[in-house]
Amino acid sequence: MGLFLEILEYQETRRDEISHRIPEQGSAEFKLGGQCIVRESQVAVMCVGGKACDVFGPGRHTVTTLNIPVITKLLSLPWGFKSPIRTEVYFVSTKVFTDLKWGTKEPVALRDKDFGIVRVRGFGRYTIQVVEPLVFINSIVGQDDSFRTDEIEDFLRDMIVSRMTDWLGMNMKSILDLPGHYKELAEAMKPDLQNEFAKFGLRLVDFFINSFNLPESVQKAIDQRAEMGAIGNMGTFMQYQAAQAMRDVAKNPGGAGNMAGVMMGMAMPGMMFQQLNTAQQQDLQQSGRKPEDYVACPKCQGVNRKDSRFCAHCGNALVVEKRCPSCGAQMHAEAKFCGECGYKAGSKVQCPECKAELQPGTKFCGSCGHKMV
Repeated sequence: MGLFLEILEYQETRRDEISHRIPEQGSAEFKLGGQCIVRESQVAVMCVGGKACDVFGPGRHTVTTLNIPVITKLLSLPWGFKSPIRTEVYFVSTKVFTDLKWGTKEPVALRDKDFGIVRVRGFGRYTIQVVEPLVFINSIVGQDDSFRTDEIEDFLRDMIVSRMTDWLGMNMKSILDLPGHYKELAEAMKPDLQNEFAKFGLRLVDFFINSFNLPESVQKAIDQRAEMGAIGNMGTFMQYQAAQAMRDVAKNPGGAGNMAGVMMGMAMPGMMFQQLNTAQQQDLQQSGRKPEDYVACPKCQGVNRKDSRFCAHCGNALVVEKRCPSCGAQMHAEAKFCGECGYKAGSKVQCPECKAELQPGTKFCGSCGHKMV
């Protein structure tokens, strides 16, 4: 047998409860002229005969056929509008529900210009509010006596992940561009998400992106790239590594085994450097740039732009400012002696015939034609 009510009201007892049905089961007899009390953060949806009749906002309402016209037919003769009506009332909370979380259950595969195909996991938070109580009750709640946020959170999370995946697939260029732009990305995605939420009588108040996580392999690749940038001059770094290995062996002599390790350690930088140069040359060919605009360093064979003054890989001077007049070796601009033959900069040789001063390496005297030995 149903309840007989003269006052309808509900005071929320759970922070995560969106709607509550009175009575929780079946329907209750409610007398015309009875009171419906709705608090500030609520609206009340009254249903008579299984059909929604009216929505009451905050305040005290006296239920009559004037504010629920649809029940006029239901209460016409033979009762003369005096019989109680059978009703159910849904009290729907209109407050903003905060701290709802979204995240990808499984990594999402996306195309990346730097890493090819990457698998990304995203996480964030959002807040919602019921703005169309009738739509919300009819499309989501149904006959549920107490509807809470955890009952809809999974559905909304899947909706967010689906729209986020579509948006990133069309707009993302590189995963490296995402950090630092979470606010802009969230604002760009929010309009599409709001349209989806509105279908269920909800408003997406706030939408936040907290992070995008990459697989461990991609994170290692990013760390390695950062280390390469921190190292700078690869040739100098490899020489330093080889010197460190030799010093360690000198401190801990261990026979041929350690010596073989040192030799391998000294050979590995050269092998790695050769592979880097090969990769650079292949990149040069694939990019369509002209080979004549680039030169190879005579010391490490690294590829450099033709107008470079120093090798970007080993630091060797590409523009020769001074050469030894005796042996042709490269000399520092301020060097006084040649590092190869010991020639003193500025000295000259004398012709044995006419005593004329000649530059070192001259084959014939410019004054008398004497052949220099």
